[in-house]
Amino acid sequence: GPGGCGRDGFHSPPFCREACRGGDGGGGGVDLSGPPEPLGPEEEPWEVLVVGGPAKPSTPLETLARSAMASGQMASAEASEATAVATEIAAQRAAEAAEDAATGAEDANIDASRASKLLGEARLQEKSSLANALGEEQSTSAALGKSRMYVANLDTVAYSALAKSGLEDELLPIYKGLQEWKMNMLHPPVIEGRKASVQAARPFEEQLEKIETEVGAYQQQAVMLSGQARTMRTEAVDLANFAVKQQAEGQLLGARDDMMRAHQMMTHAQMIESQAHDIQKAAQELNLKVPLYVVAAQNAAQEAMHRYNPDRFAPPPLGRGPFLRPPPVGAAAR
Repeated sequence: GPGGCGRDGFHSPPFCREACRGGDGGGGGVDLSGPPEPLGPEEEPWEVLVVGGPAKPSTPLETLARSAMASGQMASAEASEATAVATEIAAQRAAEAAEDAATGAEDANIDASRASKLLGEARLQEKSSLANALGEEQSTSAALGKSRMYVANLDTVAYSALAKSGLEDELLPIYKGLQEWKMNMLHPPVIEGRKASVQAARPFEEQLEKIETEVGAYQQQAVMLSGQARTMRTEAVDLANFAVKQQAEGQLLGARDDMMRAHQMMTHAQMIESQAHDIQKAAQELNLKVPLYVVAAQNAAQEAMHRYNPDRFAPPPLGRGPFLRPPPVGAAAR
C-alpha cells in the first residue's frame, strides 16, 4: 500500500517500518518486545485487508489489543529473565553451601585423624599403665606376704626379746600399780564402799521397816480394842446402876433383865480387853527384834566398807549372844 514496503496489503506503516527495515523488504522479523510506535504526523492509518472482503480501518479496540499483546510478551520475557536470574542465584548459593560442606567435611576429617591419633596414644598409655599396675600389684602382694609373716611371728619375737632382757620383771610392779591407780580413779574405794554398805544393809533395813509397820498396826488395834472394852464396861456399870434403881422402885423383872445385860456386857468387855492385851504382847515381842535388825544393818554396812577400804574403815565389832548372828530376812523371817 502507499507508504509501505510494497510486498502486500497487510502491513501497516508502523509494523512495516520495523519488519522491512532490512532493505528491500526482505529484512528481519517484527520486534514485538515493546509497544508499537505511534503514527507520524504525516502517516495515516492503513486499512486492514481481509481476504474476500473490503478493507476496514483499525479500530481503537484493535489497537489497544495489539498494545496489550505486546505488553504481555514483554512481561513474559522479563519473567523469563527473572527466572533465569533466580536460577543463577540459587545455583550460586548451592555452590557456596557445597563449598562450605566440603570445608566442614575436610575439618571433620582432620579432627577424626587427630582423634584417631589421640585414641592410639591413649591405648598405648593404657597398656603401659596396666603393665605398671600389674607390676605394682605383684610387688604389693609380696610385701603384704612378708608383712603377714612378720606380724605372725611378732608375738614370739617380742616375747623372746622381753624374756631375754628381763624387762617383764621390771614392768610388772609398774603395771600393777597402774591398774590399782586406774581402779582407784574409776572406782574410788570410799564411794564404792559406801555403795556396798548401803546394799548390804538394805535387807535388814527393809525387814526392820516391816517389823515397825506391824508393831504400829498392832498397837493401833490394841488401843482401839481397849477403848471399846472401856466404853462397854462403862455402859455395863451404868446399866447395872439403873437395874439397882429399878429394883429399889419395885420393878423386879426389869431390874433383873438389865442386870443380866450388864453382866453380859461386862463379860464381853473383858474378852475384848484380853484380845487387846494379846495384841499388845505380840507388838512388844516384835518390838524386841528391832534392835537386832538395827545392829545387823550397821554390822553389814561396816563390813562392806571395811572390805572395800580396810585402811580407812574398821571391821565390824565382834560380840557374843544374839547380836553375833544376823537375824533372818525375807521369807525366813516369817
